[in-house]
Amino acid sequence: MARGLHYSWMYTVIPYAAIGSGLSIIIPLLILSLNGTVFDVGIAITAYYIVSIPSSILWGELIDKIGKTKWFILFSILGTIPVLLILYLMGHVAVLQLDYGLYALVATAASPAINILVMGTRRNPSLPKYFSRYSVMGMVGGLIAFFAGLFISYHSVVYYLDFMLVLNVIALAMAYFVVRKLPKRILSKERMELAHRTFPLLKALGIHPHLTTGMSLIENIHKSLRRKRTRSIYLLLSAIFLFNLGLVMFNTSYIPYLRAYGLTYSDVFLINVLNGFAQLTIYALVLYFVTYVALKRYYAIATLARSVSYFLAILPVFIFANLFFQINVIVYVIAGLAYAYWNISSSVMVYDHVRGRHKGYYVGIWSALIGLSAIVGAFFSGVVSASLGYSYTFAIGILLNVFSVAIFWRCY
Repeated sequence: MARGLHYSWMYTVIPYAAIGSGLSIIIPLLILSLNGTVFDVGIAITAYYIVSIPSSILWGELIDKIGKTKWFILFSILGTIPVLLILYLMGHVAVLQLDYGLYALVATAASPAINILVMGTRRNPSLPKYFSRYSVMGMVGGLIAFFAGLFISYHSVVYYLDFMLVLNVIALAMAYFVVRKLPKRILSKERMELAHRTFPLLKALGIHPHLTTGMSLIENIHKSLRRKRTRSIYLLLSAIFLFNLGLVMFNTSYIPYLRAYGLTYSDVFLINVLNGFAQLTIYALVLYFVTYVALKRYYAIATLARSVSYFLAILPVFIFANLFFQINVIVYVIAGLAYAYWNISSSVMVYDHVRGRHKGYYVGIWSALIGLSAIVGAFFSGVVSASLGYSYTFAIGILLNVFSVAIFWRCY
C-alpha cells in the first residue's frame, strides 16, 4: 500500500452528497410552488436520468484518457455553483427542469473519479472497508441535508439555498486540500473501466442519488450465497428492472402527493429523515449483528414490504384522511426498510453472478437496465399521476413488485 494514502479525502463526500440529496427534495418542491404539476416533476427527474447516463459514460472515458481524478472532482463541485444560483431565480418550471438536467451533467463528472479513488487505492482485503466508509459518508451527507430542511418553509427556501452554497464552498475547499492524486501504477485498465461503469449504477440504485450500499455489506453477506452458476442472470436482472421501475414511479410522485394533501416543506423533509434512518438501521444490523442472510428471503421480504408501503400510501385517498401525515411517516419508514433489504439482496446476487469473466459486460447491462427503468419510471409516474391520480401510480408499483418477485423465483 502506498504511503500517504488515507481516508480523509472521503470527508469531501459528506457536503457533496448533502447537496445532491437536498436537490432531490427541493427541486420538486420548487416546481410545485410555481404551480407545476406532478407531470412537471416527472419531467425534471426524467431529465436528470436522461442526462446522467450518457454523461457518466463521457466523464468515464475522459478520466481514462486524462487521469487527474482530483480535477474532475473540483470541476464537478465548481459546476454545481451555477446550478444553485439558478435556483434563486425560481421563475419558471422549465428552467428548474433544465437546471436539474444541468446538475446531472456536472454531478456525474465526479462520479468515476470518486469511484476510482475508492476502488483503486486498495488492492487487498481492506477494500470493503473503503467502500463501507464511503457509503457511510454519503448517508451522513444526505441526513444533514434532510435535517436542515426541517427548518424551512416556502417563504424561507432561500435560506436552504444559502445553506447548500455554503456546503458547496466547504466541499470545494476540502476537495482541493484533502483529495490527493492517485498513483497510476495501481489503476489497471479493468479497474478503471469497472469504476466508471459501476458508480453510476450504484447512484441510480439509491432513493437519493448519493446514498449507496457499502461493499463491506456485500462481502459480509456474500458468504451466505449459494454458488449455483446455472441460474439465469438475465432473469435476475429483469426482476431488478421491474422492482426499480416501480420504485422510481412511486418516488417520483411521492413528494407531489405529500404536497397535494397539505404537508409542509418541513413535513416532507422529516419523512425523508425517517426514511434515511430506516435504511441506515438495516445496513447497521446486517453489517454488525447478522451473521447469515437468506438472500432469497430478503428479496421476497423487501418486495412484500415495499408493496405494503404503496398500499398504505393509497389509504388516505379513501379513508383516514385525517391521519395522512402519520400514515405517511409509517409508509416511508417501511419503504426505507424494504429498500435496504432489496438493495442488499439484489446487489449481492448480481455481484456473485458476474464474478469471473465478462463482469464488465454484465455490470454494463445492469447499469443500463437500472438507468432505463429510472427514465421510464420517472416519465410514466408523471403521466399516470397527472392523468389518473396518485392511487393508480402506487397500484402499478404494487403490480410491478408482484411481477418482479415472480420472475425472481424463476431464477431458483
